[in-house]
Amino acid sequence: MREAGDPTVEVVILEDGKPQQVAAFAAIDFPDAVEPSTPWMRDVPPAPPPPPTCVPGLEVDYLRAIAEETGRRAAADRNDFGPAITQIFRENNSYYLLGFQSTNPRADGRFRRIEVTVNRPGVEVRARSGYTAPHDEKEDRTRKAAAEPSPLALAISGLLPKGDVPMQAWAAPFAVPGRQEAAVPIALGFRQELPERDVRVTETVDLRVDAYSVEGRFKGSHSLRAQVTLKPGPRGDVVFEVLSRVNLAPGRYQLRVGAHLPRQRTSGSVYYDVEVPDFSKGGLIWSGVAIGVAPGVTTATTPAVSALLPIVPTTQRLFQPGDRMTAFARIHQGGRSKIAPE
Repeated sequence: MREAGDPTVEVVILEDGKPQQVAAFAAIDFPDAVEPSTPWMRDVPPAPPPPPTCVPGLEVDYLRAIAEETGRRAAADRNDFGPAITQIFRENNSYYLLGFQSTNPRADGRFRRIEVTVNRPGVEVRARSGYTAPHDEKEDRTRKAAAEPSPLALAISGLLPKGDVPMQAWAAPFAVPGRQEAAVPIALGFRQELPERDVRVTETVDLRVDAYSVEGRFKGSHSLRAQVTLKPGPRGDVVFEVLSRVNLAPGRYQLRVGAHLPRQRTSGSVYYDVEVPDFSKGGLIWSGVAIGVAPGVTTATTPAVSALLPIVPTTQRLFQPGDRMTAFARIHQGGRSKIAPE
């Protein structure tokens, strides 16, 4: 704020249109400030304008906007900067420092507009247009954590699967009576090295399945958290499986299956292509084929899979002598007409 003569004025600070209590007020006067009267300041010829770096006019608008928002003055579109420099020294000779305590205690990080008014005519007031309130650190951490992608999302977002967790998968379509969509049970097999353990160990597995069409369009997702209890045993590789299920309309899909092991702080993924036939059409249509084995590995299943298949499907394809294998498939009759032998 600048004014000739007596600097005593009544000052009102408005934040978002509301009067604020002034907490600090000081007038500073520098009568001996340097004036731009030395010869080298008056005789320096104006420098040629630099070549434009953007659309002509935008750089000037930017300078003026910055000056207005911060309570400054922009000297643009001129070659003679002498009057502007003189005004800078004149305004630096005398100014006011104002402080106030906001009536808004919220640490919301939002911009708050400030308006400074005085009760004397002929006075020009230039001040900051506002300030940004501080952020609540706890809310900042919560907001940042919510914005960060989950380990599962990162595991299935790449062009290629994430191989940090050794996995293998199986999926196949099965018809659901009365529904056009088919059920696609999914088995995910894990192999990981564990130290020697004298007691049972519970492994938590966060699972996510995203289905995409051949055009790359998102078609559905399913997530679950499974608890797998592993028996005591010596140090070495342990194999276990987790079952899930998604429902999909007829078509060809890529299933992106991601798994996160919180205890080990690691995640991985496997991509699996599956074709879902239209079981509602006429004729006989084979379902997929599920393979089970006994004795099997530790498996965490779900009611959605148990109600669909009479066996526990497995991803294993290498068997030992003495293993009892079971294969299960269905033949579906579509359409409304009865099938007659030829």
